Amino acid sequence: MNFPVPSNKLIIESSSFRDEKSRHEQIISDHYFNYSVDLLVPNCSKIPESVISSVSDSHQYFVVHDVPISELVKALFVDTFHRKGYFSALSYNTKIDTDNVAAVLPTGKLVLSVSKDIYEELGIVGRSSVFDERRKPTRFIIEIDLLNPSFQEGKKNYEHVQWCFKDRLDLVFTFMVTWQPKDFNQTDLLEKYFKDYTVQSLSVQHETTSLKNLQVPVISTDSLCMHPLHAATATDKDTWIHNAAEIHEWIGAIACKCQCSGEADSFLNTYHHPEPSRHVSSTICACWKGFIASKSVSTMLKSLRSLFVTNTDIPWIAMSVHGFMDSPVSWKTREHGFHKFGDNLYTYVVFPDDQYILYTAIGTNDVCP
Repeated sequence: MNFPVPSNKLIIESSSFRDEKSRHEQIISDHYFNYSVDLLVPNCSKIPESVISSVSDSHQYFVVHDVPISELVKALFVDTFHRKGYFSALSYNTKIDTDNVAAVLPTGKLVLSVSKDIYEELGIVGRSSVFDERRKPTRFIIEIDLLNPSFQEGKKNYEHVQWCFKDRLDLVFTFMVTWQPKDFNQTDLLEKYFKDYTVQSLSVQHETTSLKNLQVPVISTDSLCMHPLHAATATDKDTWIHNAAEIHEWIGAIACKCQCSGEADSFLNTYHHPEPSRHVSSTICACWKGFIASKSVSTMLKSLRSLFVTNTDIPWIAMSVHGFMDSPVSWKTREHGFHKFGDNLYTYVVFPDDQYILYTAIGTNDVCP
């Protein structure tokens, strides 16, 4: 039996950090739920502390067990966290295609992806999943704007939501949580608020590997940082896309610790690095894993750009950010589903002259950012 190959989308664009229309900050800030950051720095022997500290082992996140959704829609909760900082939460160990999944965005929106039975029992108006093509949909999305002026104590919308979560159906989740207060003196506020629940404090894990004697692709900013729409011919455009996709594939292979020598006697893997390439004595490959806030990723990108000033031998830097595969959203409130692999990630290849290539990769059940 022939099974169709799952479709995915790889969007490739190029720009400059100095361009007023550059959307590099938007791509980062709108991608709320990140579980890993991979860094590749050719011709470098050590990553400065300024980069490591941006997403370091000391960056904390929390796992709060068995929290009723009704707790997260209280006026006291909204005033305590959403009006005093940036709060994000994602249900823990829940599968987007089979379980009920919940997320709280740093913008103050609560997003639920639930089954038909739960949706009908809950009684809050939502919509069917955009990826559910059946006549009778089985999955529904509910969005509640906790910062909307209509969502206040005493108002109809607020009281209806409270009643649905308390009296009709008391949904309970274990959440991964990040909390970034505007006032540094309020960093312990989260643990105090959830004192009646089991709270685990975790740190983002960091690992750095030095790769010796690696063949690294030579990436020409003159060719790859030219937008494909500006290509002289259709052939030039196809060549641009092909070369850029090859670079992205190679970066992924290195991150997965694949051998890319392409030796003829290699039984397991004959993949070869893109050409042209050059030999570099040392390449840093680093990875951070955990629940990583978008603001930390933005800080890291800024730190990476400053590396070119202190180390003029670095030809380019690649930073890849992976989103949680079972998050109900990818960018902003764009719906995300798992289907075959649940990919939602982006990669920046940054150059010394402040130009960059941006790759955005999403799967079948995803809406383009």
